[in-house]
Amino acid sequence: MRPGRPAPVVTHLRRPFTWLAVAFIVLPLLVGLAVVDARGEERRLDRSIDVEGTLVNRRTGDGMARVRFVHPVTEQELTLAIPVWDRSRLPAAPGPVRLDADPDDPEGVRLDGDVYEATGSLGWDLPYLALPVAVWVRRRWSVHRTERIMAGAGPSFAMLGAIRSSGWWGRRTELHLWPLDAAPGSPSLCRVGLLATSYLPIGGSVFTVEVKGRPRPFARVVARSPETGGVLWPAGAGLPRGARPRPAAAVVPAPLPAEVGDPPPNVRRVRPPRAPLATGLVLLAAGGLVLAAATVLTVRGARQAHVVQEGPRVVAEVVEVDEVGDRLDLAYSRDGERRTGRAPVDNAVNFPVGRRYPATIDPADPARLRLVKSPYDPVAPIVWAGLVPVGGLLVLGWAFRRWLHAIRLARKGGWRPFEMWTGTDTNSWATLVPPRTGAATCSAHLGLPGVDGPPPTHTPVNALVAGDPQPGGRIVLHFSGTTRSVHRVGAAPRLTW
Repeated sequence: MRPGRPAPVVTHLRRPFTWLAVAFIVLPLLVGLAVVDARGEERRLDRSIDVEGTLVNRRTGDGMARVRFVHPVTEQELTLAIPVWDRSRLPAAPGPVRLDADPDDPEGVRLDGDVYEATGSLGWDLPYLALPVAVWVRRRWSVHRTERIMAGAGPSFAMLGAIRSSGWWGRRTELHLWPLDAAPGSPSLCRVGLLATSYLPIGGSVFTVEVKGRPRPFARVVARSPETGGVLWPAGAGLPRGARPRPAAAVVPAPLPAEVGDPPPNVRRVRPPRAPLATGLVLLAAGGLVLAAATVLTVRGARQAHVVQEGPRVVAEVVEVDEVGDRLDLAYSRDGERRTGRAPVDNAVNFPVGRRYPATIDPADPARLRLVKSPYDPVAPIVWAGLVPVGGLLVLGWAFRRWLHAIRLARKGGWRPFEMWTGTDTNSWATLVPPRTGAATCSAHLGLPGVDGPPPTHTPVNALVAGDPQPGGRIVLHFSGTTRSVHRVGAAPRLTW
């Protein structure tokens, strides 16, 4: 067997580096959030008031501690579960304990001197970097082991094999193996996931293969077609269970068709992926309008909230919670008179009825209040509104990247004739079959069903293919006078038996 690595195997080895790049982008964001949280805890400590409390329970089910204390501003006795960053500060047994209480937030109480450190979350964040490296090492070891089996001097023997689709969207494939004398319908002895099918038939056809290794679950096995010389690269060891009956149809694998010497003159003009580009433009335009409207409303809301937040302070008690509108009905006393009002909050369910909070009131409208612990945040609405145009930019970038890659494949050439089967149902998958063989090598996902998918037809359509026509490869298709980029190359769900 020849140990040359096909393109899907190389892509399989390189994919963890993409994950590593994403981890390098996400990790600074996580560290930045930890720094923001640490600074918030430091500000809380600077304005905190030292109070005497009682440790009720050293450890709750979520690793926190339960304490009882009287808040110095609201003068209300509370029993709360609080986070403990340094557990060495906890007393050995329940009893008296010193606490730092936030005068603006009854729930903002910590053990005396206990401060959250930004570096405390690094132990949880660093595995984001280690995991892609571990996956890459594991994949590299698996590919090297496959190459050692292929190049080794061990015996090879003949078996029957068939390839079926697996995984989401049918992009993955797996090989099932039977003895040569297995009758149609008998269960397969072994199945193994594949990285590369080497253009062998997929779905419903059985063919002869040369096998090295041990064809059983949890063992390594490599197969090769004696007719084409194509190697079926395993993704790992044999998989347990999932046996399939042996197909009745047998086929002799044929090599890829020869390259066309005189392709059409317009074969290099790749039609842009219209549906993704239109989707990206719509998201970008709509997102821009949403972002502009959200910015205007947020600035206006910030001005109104500033007036309330600068108003007189009172201690207000929660009398009713509106979970749908995220508002609280509050009662407070001012100038010897009991009054009521409403205050907006985030996650109103977290504010229990009967608890008292420091609040500010609007001098012009005493019914408008705002809790001191819940100041108006002008950043969050703008950030959430900005996700829509960012999503549009990502869709546009993906569509342009797909288009440019298709242009490179079309200019590189190497066009081969294929038959393209779509069936009569309106879908987005087109099955590619070498001419006059009846054995599919892959399926191409061309676009949205009914929008820019392939034309439904009973009969095959003559097409030219450039690229790597196997699951996991990249190709462009030329048919009906148009060259189109392919969204995904896989086995397609229909190519099963």
